[in-house]
Amino acid sequence: MTVDLTFRTLGPWGPGKGSNLQPAEADNNFWALANAIVALENDTTPPVGISSIAVSGTQMTITLTDGTVLGPYTLPVLTFRYRYEWQPLTTYAQLDVFTVLNVGIFMVEIAHTSGDTFDPNLQIGGQPALLQLFGSADASLSALGDVEITELANNDFLIWSELSAKWVNSPTGSMAFQNKEAVNITGGFIGGLPAPIDPGDAVNKAYVDALPAGMTAPHNTMMANVSGTIAPAIPNSLSDFLDSALGTSPVGTIIFRRSDAWAALLPGTDGTFLKTHGPGADPAWEVGGSGVVSVAAGAGISTGAGPITGSGTVALADVADKNLLANISGSSAAPTPHTLSAFLDSVLTNARGALLTRTTGGWVSLAPGLVGQYLKSLGAGADLA
Repeated sequence: MTVDLTFRTLGPWGPGKGSNLQPAEADNNFWALANAIVALENDTTPPVGISSIAVSGTQMTITLTDGTVLGPYTLPVLTFRYRYEWQPLTTYAQLDVFTVLNVGIFMVEIAHTSGDTFDPNLQIGGQPALLQLFGSADASLSALGDVEITELANNDFLIWSELSAKWVNSPTGSMAFQNKEAVNITGGFIGGLPAPIDPGDAVNKAYVDALPAGMTAPHNTMMANVSGTIAPAIPNSLSDFLDSALGTSPVGTIIFRRSDAWAALLPGTDGTFLKTHGPGADPAWEVGGSGVVSVAAGAGISTGAGPITGSGTVALADVADKNLLANISGSSAAPTPHTLSAFLDSVLTNARGALLTRTTGGWVSLAPGLVGQYLKSLGAGADLA
């Protein structure tokens, strides 16, 4: 509601009366304020408040009782901060996560500065400062409930025992770790042997069968594997071996020595020549010959669709009808197309009313005469006036 009051002085309310208030004016002020207070006390209209709050993920939306929707507002989210391996005398904040070698992964519950050595049971104010997330404080296998270690010896490994329902240790035997001592196998079969890689590897029957009888080879052949996988070396020609080793076989290929190994240089395009770039650099196919190898068009010249690298025609470029090639740039430059008017403006003058006349010194411009004058001939051999 609006309260009509009378003020004495100048202020935010306006200029004021400029003199003392009359008793009736003061009473009217009190009466207006009293009525305003009573009106507020009797006003039962509820204020605008919050009708509902909805949260979806990290977004919060507030709906007021008058239908107004505020938001969405992004809610802050607590996140872990990974600090890698634990370090002594380092400040750690709440929710920091770090690892401890052979112990586990820990999260900081109370901010603190670490000591000289790691203490998984660190307490601050009587409360645990750390929470172990993963791992075991006891890194020994023997302490695990499903592991049973008896008469432990070198080279033992764990196998699952159906009888005890536990992992138990068992000796590996000499073959399991490739003991250099002889191994005598009687009875049974050994299958699934891969092709040998190291000289001491066992070989399968297919590998042995693939070897040439008596380890002989035809004349001018070499023992090599060009199968594309691990296989026995068998007789192959030098050409077949090079095709396989270099991975290419086009006619005209050249072999050269790179900085790291011998490599294939594929044939160059028709007409190119092999050029050496000196010791320590690879040779390359390049265009031979010397002198001009490309002619490009300049201003006012045409070589067709592009530069001439072999053969072609050099000609004046096309210009618009009734144009001439001239230089009117004010300095030395290639001639370009211009109209006769533009050329005469540059050579003589562009003054309106000027005439072109022949004098003993050549063609010149005759400046316009005064108002009312006429052009007069003084006869052959004399200039116009």
